[in-house]
Amino acid sequence: MHRVDEDGRLTDFIDTIYESRRQDLPVIYRRNGAIWVARTEVLLKRNTFFTDRTYAYMMSQDRSLEIDTEEDLLFADLLMSRKG
Repeated sequence: MHRVDEDGRLTDFIDTIYESRRQDLPVIYRRNGAIWVARTEVLLKRNTFFTDRTYAYMMSQDRSLEIDTEEDLLFADLLMSRKG
């Protein structure tokens, strides 16, 4: 994983160097924005969903599509049409 600096160069996202195959690295997860649950007072006080009591809800990849662009919507439509 990399970041892009202000000059457009790739820099390491994680400073640790892993001398292993990608398949041997620890499993990582990403949030998909589908479900967020919080007590209103906690959210207002901390201004974040992430606390020491934040838990994950695991979703399958086919249920975790993010639709941010027209291409994403077309892809989602294609997947839905194949399931019927």
